[in-house]
Amino acid sequence: MTTTIITPSGAPVEGVRIVDMPDLGAVTDDTSFVGEHAGSGRFSATALRSYVGTSPSGTVTFTDGVHTVAGSNLAVTGGTIGGTSPNATLTIVPGTGTGGMTDIANVMDFGADPTGLTDSKAAFQAAINTGKTVYIPARGAGIYRINGQINCTTPGQIIFGDGKGRSIIKVDAAFNLSATGVFVINLPPPKVPGPQFRDFQINFIQPDTAIRANLVAYPPAFYSEDEARGTWHGIKVNAAQICMDLRQNAGGSSIVDCELCAFDKHVAIDGSLDSITIADTRFENDLLTANQTVIYYEAATTGISTGRCDDLHVNGCLFICGTHINSFVGTGSNPGTTFGEITGCDFDSLLGIRMAGGFLNLSGCFFSEGFVATGAIVLSGGTLNMSGCTINSTIPLPNGSIIMAPVTASIPCFLNMSACTFNTTGNSFTLQMLNTTGGYCQAIITGCTINPDPNALTTRNCIQVGANCLLTFTGNRFGGRGSSSGIAVALAADAPHIVTGNYFANWANSFPVPYNNIVYASNSDNGGEVGRWLNATVNAYGMTSTTAHIIATITLTPGDWDVSGGVDFSPSGPTVTSAISAGLSLTSSFLGGRGAYQSILVNPVAGQYHSLTAGVLRVKATVATNVFLLAQSNFASGGQLANGFMAARRVGH
Repeated sequence: MTTTIITPSGAPVEGVRIVDMPDLGAVTDDTSFVGEHAGSGRFSATALRSYVGTSPSGTVTFTDGVHTVAGSNLAVTGGTIGGTSPNATLTIVPGTGTGGMTDIANVMDFGADPTGLTDSKAAFQAAINTGKTVYIPARGAGIYRINGQINCTTPGQIIFGDGKGRSIIKVDAAFNLSATGVFVINLPPPKVPGPQFRDFQINFIQPDTAIRANLVAYPPAFYSEDEARGTWHGIKVNAAQICMDLRQNAGGSSIVDCELCAFDKHVAIDGSLDSITIADTRFENDLLTANQTVIYYEAATTGISTGRCDDLHVNGCLFICGTHINSFVGTGSNPGTTFGEITGCDFDSLLGIRMAGGFLNLSGCFFSEGFVATGAIVLSGGTLNMSGCTINSTIPLPNGSIIMAPVTASIPCFLNMSACTFNTTGNSFTLQMLNTTGGYCQAIITGCTINPDPNALTTRNCIQVGANCLLTFTGNRFGGRGSSSGIAVALAADAPHIVTGNYFANWANSFPVPYNNIVYASNSDNGGEVGRWLNATVNAYGMTSTTAHIIATITLTPGDWDVSGGVDFSPSGPTVTSAISAGLSLTSSFLGGRGAYQSILVNPVAGQYHSLTAGVLRVKATVATNVFLLAQSNFASGGQLANGFMAARRVGH
């Protein structure tokens, strides 16, 4: 004998609830016997629910023998089960259960309450203990209250819902705060693969407060210690203290397409010996109150906190929390730091990246600084390689967009940056390098565009390099200076810095005076650095008696300059010289007036060689300014040649 179940529309059979059964009365619970099958005996509601499937034809046919029927919400409107008529047909109403997937445990089948009024912890644990895939349906309100820890002990088990906005786990003040976490992963050896959590939400109920100490100190939403290759996909966590606590080796784990909100750490990593991927995930406060958001924006709220992680990948994420990423020196049984890459992420408004150790490659990211004036990146240890990034500030950053300040001599601090763009507002540093530890602090900046505020940079410098720091600054381009009086590159010490091939767009530089170790070459020199020397020479310039000649010229860029010069007068053969003059002037062919000038009478001895200094001329240039070295000689018969030298030293801006 065979019996067939058919949907009225011919659509695939979904989960159904038993409404009526012939000769059995009203709705039955899971332990009641609801029918008999010819040749196989009685079967229960649970057995019936375990069979109904999703046959493409809209029918499910079963033959003689013991059968398992899956699903909930089966409304029987006619026919019999286990009847004597061959090919008996039952007409059913489609429901919303799990279909004919016999390896799925629906938490509602274990007593979970979707109204959120009673504790469903035991039902969730019972479903998970089956080892099957666990389904959290968005039935009714779709809210399940959980008051205690749920243990996950089956490798690779899938726990899923109907979406991160539909299947919701509620954690409130009734939760056991001494628990290790809401979901705690504790697999048997070899502890892989971890569970797969998909498409549901955990919502922690917090007081409406702006004071961190008044928050409920809930345990993490997910806790994993030395459990590898877990997956979180389409998960939303709101108002947690920690969303994912991944301790020791969580290698191979991935967090994808999630929405996370925590007051302490969104994702905590330390001790991982393999890759962890975090992609397309939002770290934001969309469900918090205005008071709670005050706490969320504090520096203590961290997006990703990572100690040791061997190969971290963060891709396509959005960060709007207090501190976006914090890379520190990890401790524990697997101590160390993080190496990995961060690509295509947006760091919005707050504290950006903090590094005390590790090796990170950062590319194609955007930083917007418009909320707190603390800088996009603070590098106190480790190596950061940046390329193709933009840092845009809409408020003044008194400490700089990037701050390098080693905290210990034992951990080098290194920045390698290329093809990045900086847009600053107000009186702001772009990069500030400070080193009081005696450790290693070096920045290599190539091919970047730096746009300081053209009218507001006054007391700070774009690139400020302190003592015990090294800078290589090559092929960079500055935006216009406007009325700003700040400095492009300021070097505090005569160290082996390299400044070559840059376009300074009329910004001045400031170098130590004098300097011998700095390499400065092929720059646009618009402005020039303090201590910069310019010079010009001339040899064997033919003189005409009693005529002032321009024998050399230097063009000064805007700033304060001291200009000096001298002339050697060399008569030919029997020429007799009676007077010589040398001077520096801002007016061509004019000796005296505004300028430095000396004129002397000399003994009229035939062929006598004479030298005369022109003195020192202070020039405050506001535009490009020519300074002329002039020479004049009074001589009789024969001829006279002049050899001249002039030099200009920048002394101010």
